[in-house]
Formats: sequence, C-alpha cells, structure tokens
Amino acid sequence: MKKTLKHHGNHIFSDLVWDVKENINNVLFSYAVFDIMKKSLKNTTMKNVHEKLVVFDGSVSPPGFTSVILIDESHITSHCYSDRGLLAIDIFTCGETEVEPIMNYIVYEIKKIYPTLECMYQKTHKRFHYK
Repeated sequence: MKKTLKHHGNHIFSDLVWDVKENINNVLFSYAVFDIMKKSLKNTTMKNVHEKLVVFDGSVSPPGFTSVILIDESHITSHCYSDRGLLAIDIFTCGETEVEPIMNYIVYEIKKIYPTLECMYQKTHKRFHYK
C-alpha cells in the first residue's frame, strides 16, 4: 500500500518566450520584471529579506539578466537570455503559501507590458515531503 506523503512547501516555475526580432530593451525589461516580482509579494504574508538584480550586457555573460528576491519562506528568481527570447521564473516557498496565484500575477503583469510574451511551460511541485 502506497503511503500519502505530506509536504511543507511549494515550488513553481514558468518558462516564457518572445520573438527576438522584437528587440526588447534588455535593461528596461529586467527592471520591469524585477519590479513586478517585488510587487507580487504585497498581498502575501511572505517578507522580502534581500533582493538583487544583475543585468548582463553580453560582454562577459550572455545578454540578459538574473535576479533573486530572498523571502522569509525561500525565494523568487528570474533568469533571462534576451538574445534568445527566454525568461525563466521560479517561486519556492517553505511553508503553506500557494505559489500559483503569485506566479499568475507575475506572468499577467509582464504580459500587460510585453503582450507578445508567451508562457510555454508552467509546473508546480510540492516540496519537503515527509511521512
């Protein structure tokens, strides 16, 4: 008989794409995404304990950006390869917070600014399984 495992955390990730011919401004895009990520915490009980955004101009690393918001329950991150039209976002919580509404807000708000972005994949996993 298979036992049902309990969990204490959730992890969601989304992959978004756009046509690189659109020539989205990497710097403006990075700050817009980062701002939306920070705003996504406003209607939650999670607290932002540290944040960092690094924009890459392509001289050393591929053009794009990486960002992280450390939250008291874990993290929200984004990673972008702007020359390839790829953006990955993930939210990991170490508690009971539901991550889907937060991710849906982030994707919705990004698409309001950049309507041609398309969410190609989104998946949620339960984390910290135990008996």
